[in-house]
Amino acid sequence: NYPLDAASFFGYPKLVSKFLEMSKNPLSNINAYYENPKDGNMAFHRACWGKLKDHTKVVELFLLYGIDKNIKSRDGKDCLAYAKE
Repeated sequence: NYPLDAASFFGYPKLVSKFLEMSKNPLSNINAYYENPKDGNMAFHRACWGKLKDHTKVVELFLLYGIDKNIKSRDGKDCLAYAKE
């Protein structure tokens, strides 16, 4: 689901919202653990990396749709750990 991945990385809350709204089962999309097989990060984690207010809005959208805020990437980091970096 690379469009969701990219929209999260760049901090586009309107696009992320549309992708989640259009999905038949948004939780299955956002909880797809290894969304990007190269690095094992989910779209949620990519939003957590960002420093803009729009990245925060994207994180809030994922939380609104029910993603587990403590879900870890392949390297064992959660959203808070990424945000602190």
